[in-house]
Amino acid sequence: MRIHFLHRGHAERCLKDCRLILEAELSAGRNHRLPTQRVRNAFCQGLGYSSHEELERFLSLYPTPNSTPDPITLLAALTKSFQLSLDVAQTSGFRLDANKDHVATQLAQRALLSLNGTDLKAGGDHYLPPPSVPRYRSTLDGRKFFVGFSVDGPYVSDGEDGVSIGVSSIVKLATPSQLPDLMNWNTKWVLPARWVVVKYSDEIRIDLSYLSEQGRLEFSRRFGVPISGRLHGVLDDGALFFQSPAFQALCEWAKAHPRLAKRIEDYCPYIPALSTEIARAVGKET
Repeated sequence: MRIHFLHRGHAERCLKDCRLILEAELSAGRNHRLPTQRVRNAFCQGLGYSSHEELERFLSLYPTPNSTPDPITLLAALTKSFQLSLDVAQTSGFRLDANKDHVATQLAQRALLSLNGTDLKAGGDHYLPPPSVPRYRSTLDGRKFFVGFSVDGPYVSDGEDGVSIGVSSIVKLATPSQLPDLMNWNTKWVLPARWVVVKYSDEIRIDLSYLSEQGRLEFSRRFGVPISGRLHGVLDDGALFFQSPAFQALCEWAKAHPRLAKRIEDYCPYIPALSTEIARAVGKET
């Protein structure tokens, strides 16, 4: 899908803001420079154009778009743009301190925040912040967590690291000597008796070692992330999430914004039944 901009200045504002966000995220040695043109072309490819030159040519031919994208569609396109741009940056010597796809999603949401308040609107709803993207927040043992909504559906985050709900669980790590495959995990947290949230079976995402036992139980209950009784993660397709306060918050948002909620089912690969469960929950309230 091709993302349409309102005018040339609108497009350049978007590209400039996204470039600044990307530069702020990356770290590298003093001799590394971000290849501006290659990054700009990669970013435009995520928006549906073969290059920045094609975007400019399109704007000269069609200065006024017939329609503008809704928030979920734009978020998906920006995420793809940041993924492609990060690929270019990494081949140029820049490094990331976190998973590329997770970073791309965070940067896309940050870009929408930057663009919010301009003429970027669709049907009267701002792109970000909420109510366009629902959030449920909670503090446990002094640590703040929240559930947001990305192109992959609901995710839980501590503000630095995050993971999609439905394919994540809470696991107590063993030592590498007890479980040799743990050496393939993210070594940052491979320590004895560490509690973490993992994606799938072994992708470490959030450190919960500083939560008490009651805090971990509350984390599981409030955010719908199951606790695995094994040395690896388990998948529940969002079954526990449907019983959580975070899901109730999502349903309240869906009830207030039905037009945007209808698009959820297209962007929730990890919780296939999400749209059905939301419709059922909202239907019970009406």
